[in-house]
Amino acid sequence: RFCFLVLQQQGAMEILLESHTLQLQEGELALLDSARAIEMLPRGLFRHVSIHLPRNKLDALRGQACRYGKLSTVGMSGQLLRTMVRQVASGELDHWANAEEGGALENALISLLQPMMQYDLRNVPMDSLRLQAERLIREQLGSAQLSPASMAEQMRMSVRQLYRLFESDNESVCRYIQRKRLEQAALSLLEPALAHRSITDIAFAWGYQDAAHFSRVFRSLHACSPREYRQRKAMHETGQGDVTAPVGTV
Repeated sequence: RFCFLVLQQQGAMEILLESHTLQLQEGELALLDSARAIEMLPRGLFRHVSIHLPRNKLDALRGQACRYGKLSTVGMSGQLLRTMVRQVASGELDHWANAEEGGALENALISLLQPMMQYDLRNVPMDSLRLQAERLIREQLGSAQLSPASMAEQMRMSVRQLYRLFESDNESVCRYIQRKRLEQAALSLLEPALAHRSITDIAFAWGYQDAAHFSRVFRSLHACSPREYRQRKAMHETGQGDVTAPVGTV
């Protein structure tokens, strides 16, 4: 009777369908047909939300080229749908819940699915696609799975098309992602509330799986190591000024 709208909140999930396999990363949505064989394989710790939707209501979308599998959140409907699912999952709407509201919510979710089934990137201006790519990067910046390939899949375009969105600034999408990660990591290193967190933890929080690699790319941008960057801020706040380390110390 039901199909399932799934939002991957944290971690990653590999979903084996009858004919293909899809990878669901943080923040991604999928519509799954429960009448078909589905196997879900988590990749480490994960959290996701599953909302059941009546098949008879979804059947009405089949004339609109209803698709099962991963859903693109490019566009207003995709963004609204993801926000609504997150609100339902968080429980912030519970105090308004009743039978009438539940039916309205169900209809709203299905209504938002309809334009997502027909979304055609060919009709979207390039500058709008660039903004959507930047939004996707912001949302998934802390995920180690963020890559041009994963972005292209979510936006339903080729990797080449994705790279073309950034060519006007003489910048590749990979360099853009790295620059944004380093900006956020630098802010985290200076954040007093995060002073207790190790540099490795901060690197992992912004998508770096190798602390040594993080240190190298950070130094290439800031001309100092992450530890030195954090220490300079601390010394500035205490009024100690620059301190030269004794020869032979590390």
